[in-house]
Amino acid sequence: MNRDGVVEALQSVFQRSPYFDYLFRNARQFGVKTGREGMIVNLDYGTGGIGFEYVAEAAKAAPPLWIGLRERDLLKSAAEGGAVAGLRVETTPSTPPPDPALERLLLHVFGNGAAPPVSEREDLIYHALFGGSDPHLVWQSEELPVRVLVYEGAFDDKYAFVTSGFSNPELGPPAGKRDDLLLVGFGYELILLSDKPGGPLARQFVDWTDYVCRTKEHILRLNWLEYQEPRIPNTTLSGFIVVPPLTIPEHFPVNGGSAVWNLLLGVTAEELAVAKKDGALAVAKKLADAGFVDWTPAERPSTV
Repeated sequence: MNRDGVVEALQSVFQRSPYFDYLFRNARQFGVKTGREGMIVNLDYGTGGIGFEYVAEAAKAAPPLWIGLRERDLLKSAAEGGAVAGLRVETTPSTPPPDPALERLLLHVFGNGAAPPVSEREDLIYHALFGGSDPHLVWQSEELPVRVLVYEGAFDDKYAFVTSGFSNPELGPPAGKRDDLLLVGFGYELILLSDKPGGPLARQFVDWTDYVCRTKEHILRLNWLEYQEPRIPNTTLSGFIVVPPLTIPEHFPVNGGSAVWNLLLGVTAEELAVAKKDGALAVAKKLADAGFVDWTPAERPSTV
């Protein structure tokens, strides 16, 4: 094995794969087997560490998962792009069985060549992103194949309210353009993080999702959503700004393309006025500096 060449090739594959960040968040270790030899990949998402350990005899190592391939196919993929040919995934009998989703993520990272079905948005990406918990259905549209789901304990014991369906291919064309991404469907999904499983913020999220389904007027980044009254009932908030998230990947793979996350951040009347004047990102920064990184409490003092 050309150890340095294999490490460089793996780093190249990881960097370009839209699936790697989701594997990185959930896996601690896997192995790459090139015949008798192997390379163990150790992952530490908390520190951002990716380590490589050469093993002369792969049969004596026991990572939870092995991915088998030919070295020349890996080097070719790294140099030219495209899927690595002849992939296979093996589990190690002596270790506890890993989450089956990790096997599929691993295959996608190296490019198994198959067009992923849209069902993988929830089964694979949402599953990996929101901690593997089963979601609860909050609402379902009668106009479009769009649902609102809530995942409990997704980030720091928050509740993640997410749409699923705006990135269905049949809903296209995309609502915006990205030179770096092939957007699918409307090209986005919405997300709101709250410390409560329901209440006024959840109702607002459903109402805005329903608004898009009924009107086809899109909720796009750097815009704002204003409540018709001075305040949303039972909150200190007057609306939302729409921004890219900081704590999760800003886009995700779906059905051979991508969709971006449009995060709803609750804002007070004073903050909404600043967003209209200086832009949504200026307010998002103030919220992050105050400790409200990506999440929205129903009641809090204004940051401006």
